[in-house]
Amino acid sequence: MPKNPSNVWKALSVLLVIVVVLQWFLFLSMLHKRHSSQDPSDPVSHQFNKAAFQQYGSILLHNTNRKTLDGTIGSGDYEGVAVTVMLQAPKWFHRRFTVMLHNAMANVPSTWPIQIFSNEPWLQKDVLPLHPGLRQLRSHPRIIWTPLPRELTKKKPKEIMKSQWLWDQVVAENILVFSGNGAFCANSKKGIHDFLGYDYVGVPWGRHGGMGGDGSSHSFRKRSAMLRILKDHPPNSEMDTPDFQFFVKYLLSDEESFKIAGKEVTYNFGGVTDYETAPFVISGTQAHLNWTSRDALLGVCPELKVIFPSLHEPSCFGAHPNGEKCKATVCALQEKLPSSGC
Repeated sequence: MPKNPSNVWKALSVLLVIVVVLQWFLFLSMLHKRHSSQDPSDPVSHQFNKAAFQQYGSILLHNTNRKTLDGTIGSGDYEGVAVTVMLQAPKWFHRRFTVMLHNAMANVPSTWPIQIFSNEPWLQKDVLPLHPGLRQLRSHPRIIWTPLPRELTKKKPKEIMKSQWLWDQVVAENILVFSGNGAFCANSKKGIHDFLGYDYVGVPWGRHGGMGGDGSSHSFRKRSAMLRILKDHPPNSEMDTPDFQFFVKYLLSDEESFKIAGKEVTYNFGGVTDYETAPFVISGTQAHLNWTSRDALLGVCPELKVIFPSLHEPSCFGAHPNGEKCKATVCALQEKLPSSGC
């Protein structure tokens, strides 16, 4: 005899309910497993989901567990990371923080995060209330905010950069260190991928025959190289030495193990020689240039003018301004204005 249609529908309804209930329990199980895998004590805050980030999504995960078995942060998830340290600074300096971050995000690969090591109490109290733009970046999916331990907030930058803790927390092997004392040039024909084969690259300097380079503002470094030097050469007796001088010194002492930038590479990275060609980075205000040369350089790298106050004469801003020298360089303040205007 044929089955009763009503009984068939009842059986299908029961089966459907069972499937829905099973799916619900499976969802709860997966959700619980995901939350249990997160470590709330992880010092790296505001982490983001890599897949969502690469697709320009807006998912932001907090306190994601990225620690390896030895307690350090894994460095295999991203090709590279741009790193900066925000320490207590005068207002005239931290006013450039927001544009400094935008400059970095615009000029490093879009798949690289920006990791900021911050003095959180100072940032919350003295900086964020004055800078709504910086506050908005606190939730940007591309930025990782890593609070410094209290004891490190009392240290000088050259001491913090020689801290094993800091390099343990960096989230990638390839590291582009940047600060508010320079700028990335969008018009440069060079990019960070031109330097990934080195363990250290800075801007041109006069030490070590030009090898290595100055890293006081911008530099490229390998995480493993920094940790290796700190392990083999504990910096306890060299804390007063600028960190980049310390690292270059020991990197050069073992050239068989490390690849350090030569003079030509440092010029490709941040050399200012042809004032109509933008380098990858410009470190400092280029105070040694005359007005005409600096004006030409700013024409191809206007970012420097944004990072620093709009007056590009070093006498006009910073910690030691000189009113008379500044006035002499400002076109609009001259007694006889040029016929073409300023």
